Amino acid sequence: MYDIKIILISNQAKFIPFHSQIFYGEINETFTTCAAMLETDEANALAKWIQDWKKTYKENPKLNECITWFEWKYEDKELSPSDKRSIAAILRYNSEE
Repeated sequence: MYDIKIILISNQAKFIPFHSQIFYGEINETFTTCAAMLETDEANALAKWIQDWKKTYKENPKLNECITWFEWKYEDKELSPSDKRSIAAILRYNSEE
């Protein structure tokens, strides 16, 4: 078990670092669930790339563009379905105005 703290904003929890990983929580009707995701440096690099994309193209990248960039940047890492959900969550978080 992990001892983690979640900052709840609306119905979603924000990212918080914990032991070199990022955790993301989602609220369901009875409890909060958390899943380990990408390493902190990977998540930060992706977030920076998304912000740079937005500055360049004045729009958010698509999920498949984020996944393609991640696979290119970390070519030795095989993306799991959980990793792809993490990438989608980072994209959503960084797409907020």
